[in-house]
Amino acid sequence: MKKLVLGLVLSALPVASFSASAEFLKCINAEDHSSADGCASAENERQTARMNEAYKLALKSKGADMKALKSAQSKWTKRLQKSCPETSATGGAFEEWQQCLAEKTEIRAIELEK
Repeated sequence: MKKLVLGLVLSALPVASFSASAEFLKCINAEDHSSADGCASAENERQTARMNEAYKLALKSKGADMKALKSAQSKWTKRLQKSCPETSATGGAFEEWQQCLAEKTEIRAIELEK
């Protein structure tokens, strides 16, 4: 019963999900599994570029609190490093590490784009 209640509560919470780019999906579907690392890495680069552009625009926006924005970005970077530690990139987990980075970075880009 506890599991059912917990599941219902968790399902009601808003969750940001990774919406991989069309390029990533095309790459993953077209390539063999051995090149999935390259697809994940490319997606991370795309999401990082998107987030960086959103950050630059946020800094330039009228009425932006630049000090608060810079502080929030610094805190986000520290959280990212804890959420997706590089140590998980060893032992064949590079793809998962890159996907973790891409997912978190996409979420941050969406926050900055609002």
